[in-house]
Amino acid sequence: MVRRPAQHSRRQYVLQSRALEIARDLPGTRSAPFPKFIEPALATLHPRPPKGDKWVHEIKFDGYRAQLHKREGTRVYTRRGYDWTDRFRNIAAAAGELVADAVILDGEVIVPTPEGRSDFSALESALARKGGSDDLVFYAFDIPYLEVFDLRGCKLLDRKRVLKALAGRRERPDQIQRTSGSGRTDCVARRVQARTGRRRLEAR
Repeated sequence: MVRRPAQHSRRQYVLQSRALEIARDLPGTRSAPFPKFIEPALATLHPRPPKGDKWVHEIKFDGYRAQLHKREGTRVYTRRGYDWTDRFRNIAAAAGELVADAVILDGEVIVPTPEGRSDFSALESALARKGGSDDLVFYAFDIPYLEVFDLRGCKLLDRKRVLKALAGRRERPDQIQRTSGSGRTDCVARRVQARTGRRRLEAR
């Protein structure tokens, strides 16, 4: 008799995900119900970026700030909390590939150029199309919630470890990507020890 391998449900894979393994053991992690829209931390403009190893620098995209909520379906909200799921439908559909039952991602929606830059004019044109556009890409830079854990009390770089583990487990990464460190031109600087809710610096 040949023994067939046991079938695993998607739920079992979620519970065993690397992102969840990292998140549950982080200092500052706490169990909490799935939250409603989270007020985003906004950047304050400075003439030059800060120096030192207490800061991490992210690319300053020219797009729309967005917050993705996945739990029994996916909703995508603007920075003011408006539900723009219909306009960002390709991003909401791509979120189905995230190995998580409940997750919130903070990021920016852009239309990338062939050179990898963001094109705000192309973004507005894409949003004006009826039926949505497949040109939209969501760049996630933070993960304040995963499964049953509120991660807002964790350090920024710890949350980025969770985000990297989550974003890396998808078959088609085109519509949802994560940001990584960058140089200090046209960037957003965030404190390495920062918890969510703190203001970020924006340097141009």
